[in-house]
Parts: sequence; structure tokens; C-alpha cells
Amino acid sequence: MRLLTDCPDTASAFASGWRATALSALSRQEQIVWGALGTSRTLWSAEAGEEPRLVVIIDDAPASQFTALSTAEALPSGLISLALTGRGFRGQRQRSWQALRGNLHLCASYRLDLPATEAQASLKMLPVIAAARGIETLSQGRLRPGIKWVNDLVLAGRKVAGVLSSTQIQGERIVGALFGIGINLARAPTLPEPAGCLAEHDPALADSLPQLAWAVVSELEAGLKLLGTGDAEALYRSYLERAVFLSRLVSLWPESEAPEPLARGRVVRLNPDLSLELAGYQQPFSSGRMRLE
Repeated sequence: MRLLTDCPDTASAFASGWRATALSALSRQEQIVWGALGTSRTLWSAEAGEEPRLVVIIDDAPASQFTALSTAEALPSGLISLALTGRGFRGQRQRSWQALRGNLHLCASYRLDLPATEAQASLKMLPVIAAARGIETLSQGRLRPGIKWVNDLVLAGRKVAGVLSSTQIQGERIVGALFGIGINLARAPTLPEPAGCLAEHDPALADSLPQLAWAVVSELEAGLKLLGTGDAEALYRSYLERAVFLSRLVSLWPESEAPEPLARGRVVRLNPDLSLELAGYQQPFSSGRMRLE
């Protein structure tokens, strides 16, 4: 595994043996990635293990890494980028995301070859399932976050994580996917709707950022292997097992602020395409902001 960073001091938790590295010493792919994510022409590199993977760690990202990688070309499969803090980050529906130091801000890019019709919904489920499983693994089962539709994780009713995903489609095949995962590990941001963090529930986790990152990556890649075998049903079952909204009374709100919800009712079913069926409504809902009543 090859790691690049703009600040070896703060990246020391992830690897040791950092050495100053010239841009000209980078491979073409590494130069493309550093051009998208790097904050300066000064960088350091390190090696760890035998795994053929590129990891980029930016101390203070000036903008969303998910956005930067969404527009970059020829990304290496398995690329992991981490921002230790940053500005201009966005969650779903372009809502602001506070990238606080001590929390996880991770992007992962993969080349794929999956049927678009069958795999699209599964790739939306995968990052939130991977985040949940990563937290469960790190905490040795002490923490079991639930999923709030469609892609938030909650503990004790407070949001502790959110995810993004985008896919690249050619013809009828998904040939690439980019995942963005934010987990409030050490600090809870100040928001109109109170958020939480893992350390509030398990203080021993506060300084385990590298371990959380690798646990989440491991779960992401285990899920991709499942999809490669055609077992999308397993991810759907895993999502349902963690869904905190099933049979609950919920309200669905427009993407933008509005005085009234789009719908209010008890959740009857979550379909494999992630559409939601509410009691009293004939058509399922595919978008909206959920509030648990």
C-alpha cells in the first residue's frame, strides 16, 4: 500500500516512515489523484504492507474530496482518500457537512463490471451498511447503529454518520463507483437537529480513526465481492436488519425546506429498490427527508 500526504505529522497515525517525495517521482495515476486532492506541491509518501492500493491523506481539505474525485479521470481502483478536516463538504441533497478533526471523512473509488439494473440500488445501500458494520466491528459489538432512510446512521436517535454514492454507467453496465462516508467518531457537530458521535457512547473509540477507516473499507470491499457474485439480496437483508424506521410512524419532507411534509404515515415496506411504502398512500416514495415521529 502506498500512502501520500501533505502533512506527515497528522498522518502518522496511519503510517510511519514518511519521506519527502517529488511530484515527478509519482506515477501518472498518482499525479492525477494528487492533482485532484493535493493542497500543495509538497508531499510525503510511505509504504505499508503488500496490498496494491493508493491512499491519500489530506490534513485540511479546501473542498469536498467526493466532488473532486467525481470529476477526476482514470482513478486507480481501490483508491482511498481521507480528509482529517476540511471545508465545503456536502452531504445528501447538498446539505453542509461539518468536517471536524477526529471524525472520519473517507472516499473510496472502484472500477466495477456489474449489471446496472440489478446493482444500482445495492450500491446505494452498500456504503451505509459498510459504515454500520465497521462501527460494529470497531466497538466489538458494543455499538449497533441503525439506518434511517435512506442513508443515515443513528445511535440513540441522533445521527452519527451519512454516506454518498455515485456510479459510472456504460451501456447497461456499471463500470465504476465512488463512495463517500462521514462518521462522527470523536466529535458531534452542532446542528439544528442534534447529532451524536461514537465516543459519546464508547469513549475508548475516540482515538481509533485509522482502525475505523480500515474497518469500513474492509466492509465496503466485502460487499462489492457479494455483488460480484450476484448476491444483491444479502445486502438488502442487511439493510432491513438495521432499519430503524420499519413499522414506525414517519414523515417525509421535500428536499428543500417546506412548511408541510410530503407525506406522513406508518412504514409498511421498504422495497429492494429502496422505495418506501407508507400506509394510506398508493404509490411508493423514492425521495425525501425522513423524520421519525
